Amino acid sequence: MITSNSNYRTTLFYFNNVDQLRDFESFKICPVHAGQHIPDTEADKADYWCVIGIYKAEQARANQSPSFPVADLPTELYANLFAQLCRQLVSSTPDSASTKTLTKALQSQALTA
Repeated sequence: MITSNSNYRTTLFYFNNVDQLRDFESFKICPVHAGQHIPDTEADKADYWCVIGIYKAEQARANQSPSFPVADLPTELYANLFAQLCRQLVSSTPDSASTKTLTKALQSQALTA
């Protein structure tokens, strides 16, 4: 029997390539309510969690914004984990094991639009 859970939220990534994450110097997470990317302090009522990347200075000027959403995840735990992976990625070299692991993990995920 197939059942569906209407509370399930899809994970969305807002980048095409893991190397694009290197444009950011840090990452934070924010709760999101009612489908809007507006940070809210009521974390216990969040519909999902957004990982926000804070651009490096040169990228912020080029994009005319200090930050940009990187991913939407269904829980705070997943968002924190992904933000930690992103932090590790930007502090490592492109050929490091953590970069290769994150790239492989993201490529294994089914993409839906």
